[in-house]
Order: sequence, then structure tokens, then C-alpha cells
Amino acid sequence: GAQTKVGWRSLTGKGLAEDHGQALQYLERAAAGGNPEAVHTLGHMYLHGLGVEQNFTKAKGLFEEAAQHDIPASYHALGLMH
Repeated sequence: GAQTKVGWRSLTGKGLAEDHGQALQYLERAAAGGNPEAVHTLGHMYLHGLGVEQNFTKAKGLFEEAAQHDIPASYHALGLMH
């Protein structure tokens, strides 16, 4: 959805100024609304410590949640984490 797109653009600086704090806000809202792509992207943020304290356990949980909705990148991320 739109919140996921704004969150991604804020995270990457593509089309918007790079702002990890803003990305986190939009992505958390989208994830709470059930958007699995947002859940995956939050996992990426926690894995790499982008706008949040790096937390591998939280990242893994988010990737697992997104993988339950068939997000291929989450399967890939989980494979790399093992």
C-alpha cells in the first residue's frame, strides 16, 4: 500500500529524502495493517540497524512472519541468517 511505498522511499532515499525514522513510522503502520512487504522491510531495518538498534532476533521474527505470506525475499533472508 501507500504507507509501504512511502516507507520504502524514505528508507532508500528514492523519490524522498532518506529518513530512517520516517520510514520506520510508515512501515510500522503498514505492518500493523497486515502488509507483509512492510513486515519484511522492517526485518531488513532490524537486521542492518537502519533507524533502529540492530536486533537479529527481531529481524528473524519479522522475516518469519513475512515468509508466512510467501514473500520470497524473506525466505532468502532467513536462509542467509542460518
